Amino acid sequence: MRIFSVLSLTFLLLFSCDTINKFDTPASTPLTEEQTISLLSDLIIAETIIKESDTIKLNEKKQKYYDQIFTDHKVSKKDFDSSLYYYSNKYNESSDIYEKVLSSIKKKEIDYLK
Repeated sequence: MRIFSVLSLTFLLLFSCDTINKFDTPASTPLTEEQTISLLSDLIIAETIIKESDTIKLNEKKQKYYDQIFTDHKVSKKDFDSSLYYYSNKYNESSDIYEKVLSSIKKKEIDYLK
């Protein structure tokens, strides 16, 4: 249940970011659905870790986590934001991605606890 709450909050925060160029109807996304799912899963896990940690230097810690995740996935923040915007305008696709991200996080949690 806690993961669901963090996931919902993270989606809200990520979709509300105003760092992308606003275009009426995006024709495509720079990231594939699989890339988006994998990246979102890692960002949400990082967000959970950050929220559980000490609040000293929270923004600095968050930026380091996010920078490392984008580097690991070989994706720019701009491309990620564009993909989020693309999927936010496609309810069915974003809903499917949301479910796959949740499933991915649950799988990673089970693997971690083994």
